[in-house]
Amino acid sequence: MQVRPITQAEHERAQHVKSTAFLRVSQDISPEDTSWRQIRAAFDDDGTMMSCVHDMPFVSQLNGRMVGMCGIGGVASLPEYRRRGSIRAIMQHILDDAYARGDVLSTLYPFSFAYYRKFGYEVAQAINAVTIPMSQMAHYAPFGTARAFAAGDDLAPFQAVYAQFIKGRNLACDRDDAQTGRPLWHSWLGSKFVPGKIREYAYLWRDTDGTPGAYALVCPQGQGDDTAFEVYDYAFVSPRAFRGLMGFLRLLDGQASSIRIRLPEDMAPHTLFPQPYDITVSGQPRGMVRLVHVEKALHTLAAPGLTGEVVLGVQDDMLPQNSGAWLLSLEDGHAYVQKTDKASVFNLNIGLLSQLVCGTLSFEQATYLHDFSLDEEQTAFLTRVFPKRKQLLIERF
Repeated sequence: MQVRPITQAEHERAQHVKSTAFLRVSQDISPEDTSWRQIRAAFDDDGTMMSCVHDMPFVSQLNGRMVGMCGIGGVASLPEYRRRGSIRAIMQHILDDAYARGDVLSTLYPFSFAYYRKFGYEVAQAINAVTIPMSQMAHYAPFGTARAFAAGDDLAPFQAVYAQFIKGRNLACDRDDAQTGRPLWHSWLGSKFVPGKIREYAYLWRDTDGTPGAYALVCPQGQGDDTAFEVYDYAFVSPRAFRGLMGFLRLLDGQASSIRIRLPEDMAPHTLFPQPYDITVSGQPRGMVRLVHVEKALHTLAAPGLTGEVVLGVQDDMLPQNSGAWLLSLEDGHAYVQKTDKASVFNLNIGLLSQLVCGTLSFEQATYLHDFSLDEEQTAFLTRVFPKRKQLLIERF
């Protein structure tokens, strides 16, 4: 078996592998499509492509810093080559490359949580899928102005709103093309937004002083009385801007019976509407995360005013350089990290450590799942080192 990046000439074959795996018709590849550069594939001894995976670089937030993040997508194998270890081999190749280039995180959207736990990933976040009857939207009075985006419009207001929105949210990605090497904003708000040509709409909301404050990308779903507007991407700079955006979305009541939106776990949707019984909330795990570089990840931790240390025993089967005993010291809230020969007092696998560092779980929440057998002083220290943190993983890959 050989694992390597594909060539441009092999892009069509990779499309065939994906279309077969995902039971869809293969699309024509445009000459401008450079996504082949992110595809890694496994080949049989006769040179046949068996499996392929997209390795997409992002820059994301982690505890107040911007770090490299490897996004995994398009995981596909031809049926006749499955259960030969080709996906594991590609994942090993990708993670080794990510570590070598200094990435700190890797994320993906799994078809099976159990499957990707084999590679060290764990649940990244929870979101609330919320269905809001238009009657409940009446709580939000319209103010400010909103305008539909059309192809060729200035992207800068959307970029500015998004940059403000993601502050303080772990896993949220920087969409700056210079950071990722890919035109993320143009892929989201590109030439497809031609009025009257598609059933998707992007609206920019401005406050009463004309300042851009929020946006929403919406798509109608269903027919007739069951039509709902799906808000599939949005951002707002403040609670006032959120209220303004909701006030605008209320104006869609003549076209749909409800609004559907995915809200971060920290927003507590039942507190946002006057009659909580009328809204439907479904809490859903979304995405998986794993640390690629333990030392760099631990350096992002901070706990204002905290001084102390702990030795963490880490097990990482895919990236053994992460395994071992790590001395994590905090001096007045600043983290210092090094490998150590000291005995570890807190042993955990890479998946759980990933959740704790990213704030998916607080240390206190983790103790409901695991018996760490720590004393009160160690427990108090780790509780402050690993709090619950806000998260937002919304990129599509």
